[in-house]
Amino acid sequence: MTDALRDAIWLMRHSLVVLRDEGLGGACRWTVRQAASLGHRLWFTQSYAVHVTSTCVQESGLLASRIEGLEVHFLSDISDVERLCRQGYQDVRCVVRPAHRRLRDGAVCMCVYIDRKVAHVEWLALTETVRRAIFPAPCFVAYDRGEASWGGAHTPSRYRKQGVFRYGMACALHYCHERGYEALVGVTAVDNIPSLRGQTPFEPRVRARLRYRCLLARRTWTVVPLDACGNWPAEEDSSGCVQWSVSS
Repeated sequence: MTDALRDAIWLMRHSLVVLRDEGLGGACRWTVRQAASLGHRLWFTQSYAVHVTSTCVQESGLLASRIEGLEVHFLSDISDVERLCRQGYQDVRCVVRPAHRRLRDGAVCMCVYIDRKVAHVEWLALTETVRRAIFPAPCFVAYDRGEASWGGAHTPSRYRKQGVFRYGMACALHYCHERGYEALVGVTAVDNIPSLRGQTPFEPRVRARLRYRCLLARRTWTVVPLDACGNWPAEEDSSGCVQWSVSS
């Protein structure tokens, strides 16, 4: 099955899931978001922060473990998804459209379940090859210095404001810390207030600021000055870092 056909099937199936779970109003809001996403391929501009988070900072996000029915699973390939599906867990590929491609390309999926339903998803790229396959933005990761990258967080609307975003981040940090990674590097839009607020307790530092522009599917990224980065401080010590380059 081609990726285009898989995406079309996902859109049809997921629209029915949203209609069932969130009613007509939720389905309408979801449709508007999908239409906006298609429009962004024609013209879109956005500012992003490239940020670094130590994997030692985990404890502040674990309070959501008190939620009844909460579980966390790390999925490394398609067989992990199919194994959970046989056990009655919701298929993450039915919730996150690029999930199949990301797993196929080597990403690790950190998935929070509540009563075996997908409540939050994040993605880990432990090599630059995997990162380039799943994340479009330049990320400036120094893999030779114990860094990895993360991103693609998604929380279905019915599970928002329950602490699962922060809990998922804590679990991802713990997972990478146990495997010898000292920091995770990510990219977040500067106007994505829920994501910024959810990450702030983990004390991220800003490594770079980017300006993204898309015109008729042509993407360009430009490094901009580090001023006006909100409440996140700039990375204190950048000595020894590679000279980052940005490609479109």
